[in-house]
Amino acid sequence: MKKIILKFMLAMTLPFLALPILAQDVNSTDSGLIINGGLGYGATTSGIIPDSTVESGMIPDEGDLGTGPGGALFLGAMFNYSIISFGINYTRASFNDMEWKETISGTEHEYKSYGDGNFSTWTFLLGIKAFTEAGDMGYTNIYGGYRF
Repeated sequence: MKKIILKFMLAMTLPFLALPILAQDVNSTDSGLIINGGLGYGATTSGIIPDSTVESGMIPDEGDLGTGPGGALFLGAMFNYSIISFGINYTRASFNDMEWKETISGTEHEYKSYGDGNFSTWTFLLGIKAFTEAGDMGYTNIYGGYRF
């Protein structure tokens, strides 16, 4: 376990040692690339709308959140040239057994769904990169997009 912690701390420290060398050319070109990602595990929350389907024509007046163990993956990148930027993000979440409560005719019921599932989203972004100066590491991305 000590070796794993030592390797993790070393991996987190090395990029900071390289910053003075890398910072010499920051914002000195018209283009840039931001790459980000994440990986997680823990409680996953999913929205539950009881007794509703599009086919039934029912419009539910209440909903609840189901929770259970799960995990998530996030990958993204944003590229800019001059002041125009565009990006794409991918998110995938998985979940296992879910629990939720539902009130039917005044009686509260607790439900548990056994099994597993997942969902994914893609996000496409378009925006501008503003407030940059050569040699300065600061900038602001103002962007919006569409998620499906």
